[in-house]
Amino acid sequence: SGPGALVDSLRPTFRWAASGPPGQTLRFEVHVEGVGVVATSGGDTARPDADLPADRELRWWVWRVPAGGGDAEDTPESQRGRFLTPPAPPLITEGPAGPTSDAKPAFAWTGSSARSRWYLLTGLGTIVARDATEAGSGRIRLGPLAEGEYVFRAEQIGRTGVAGPPAERRFAVDVTPPAPPLIAGAPAAGAPIAWTGVEPGATCEWRAIAADGRVVAGPWAA
Repeated sequence: SGPGALVDSLRPTFRWAASGPPGQTLRFEVHVEGVGVVATSGGDTARPDADLPADRELRWWVWRVPAGGGDAEDTPESQRGRFLTPPAPPLITEGPAGPTSDAKPAFAWTGSSARSRWYLLTGLGTIVARDATEAGSGRIRLGPLAEGEYVFRAEQIGRTGVAGPPAERRFAVDVTPPAPPLIAGAPAAGAPIAWTGVEPGATCEWRAIAADGRVVAGPWAA
């Protein structure tokens, strides 16, 4: 990462030129201003184990820890710099996940950035609709949508104008009622009732109804 470089992750990979006499370095420590030691390595690259602060300009540097003990040593000026982190992904707080019979579903998301952007894509990734809002949070009602699989995606836009990693939710619109199943004949007394022709992925609810319309058994799902 160079001075002012924009990274595409909250856990970026740091690289530096390893210094010190061969065999006399225990490890290198990557420090980030205001955070502390974020990664260690025996070589010349390291990646943090936890997310760094989002949408911030941060300063970093590397210290060398000698193998024989003693205090960590600051590295040359070339082993330090500044970088910009992207905003964090928003949190989707409303909207269907999986099948829905609502052809006009609403989605909502929350975030802390000053701007955000949303997309609606088909299950194959083709953009159906998109828009931006001057807030990190928002709510949109889509549709009416044709039956099929979709992906709703939202992302925050940082102060540099670059979008952060997205949050997304997959769903499928299915508004056509399934055809009735076919009962496999009148069962004999005590025999199980069987039916066929159930739409893939669907469930059945069954009940026994007397001649006068009373429900005498069920309902049960199967």
